[in-house]
Amino acid sequence: MKYLDKKQTKDRKILDLESLGFNDFLVVGNYNYKSVKSNLETHVHTGMIEIMYLAKGHQYYQIANKEYMLQGGDILVIPSDTAHGTSSYPEDIGSLYWMVFRIPPKNSRFLNLSPNESQYLIDQFLNLQVCHFKGNAKMASSLSRIFKYYDVQEKIKSKIRLTSLVLQFVLDVIDASNKNSLNHSPTPEILKAVEYINGHLHEGTSIDGLADLTNLSVSRFKHRFKKELGIPPGEFIMRQKIDYAKNNYGSYKSIQSLAFSLGFSSSNYFASVFKKFTGSTPSDYFGNERDYSA
Repeated sequence: MKYLDKKQTKDRKILDLESLGFNDFLVVGNYNYKSVKSNLETHVHTGMIEIMYLAKGHQYYQIANKEYMLQGGDILVIPSDTAHGTSSYPEDIGSLYWMVFRIPPKNSRFLNLSPNESQYLIDQFLNLQVCHFKGNAKMASSLSRIFKYYDVQEKIKSKIRLTSLVLQFVLDVIDASNKNSLNHSPTPEILKAVEYINGHLHEGTSIDGLADLTNLSVSRFKHRFKKELGIPPGEFIMRQKIDYAKNNYGSYKSIQSLAFSLGFSSSNYFASVFKKFTGSTPSDYFGNERDYSA
């Protein structure tokens, strides 16, 4: 599928930069999802490069045949003419920005730069050694200000401001890609907590207990856990339980017995959490081959 999506919803905003007079930078988008959405279908941007910045949460993407897991603060650059989407994963809870620009012909101007300067920027993206790397706080600031200053009623003034912000964002992305400082390996303390959670999904696991296990204060543990894994520990526990349910539901007689085994107080509560993280109810996800009612 070849398309450039400009559809907006109440929690998904897209700025049409072409309407301000940009020739190559086409759209800037942002979603803030409180619940998961359906998966992003595999698609292709012909002659275009897409930059994604995940401000909060985590998200799986597939580029060609390779899968990437983004955490808060990550950048993902989608090469031109490359199939990408979220595969079988839903668009997850969190905040994501994206920017799509067209690769201009050689010796043309890009963001009002000279042809030589323009070609330098384009070559940086065409020759990226890695497409997944850590971003920085300046990127979030530039992107949020683009949304603040976008104004189709004041096109000239808005374009001047946005040209500067877009250029700053692009330069920050190039700098971050050169550092290639991505490291998602948890520290021993947080890895110890993760291993404990995965080994005790059928038992009550408290945040206080995990903090004691890692010899950290509760506030320090929460901060470290979220920084290293991209989500709070309570959400991580729930996600691991749902993943267990998805992979092991066939071993249980009913949805109620599965829910109780994982510590949920009722099948209804389990169903609401399941839908929050998968976008489907347990009965829709598992099918009706067996009776999953309480």
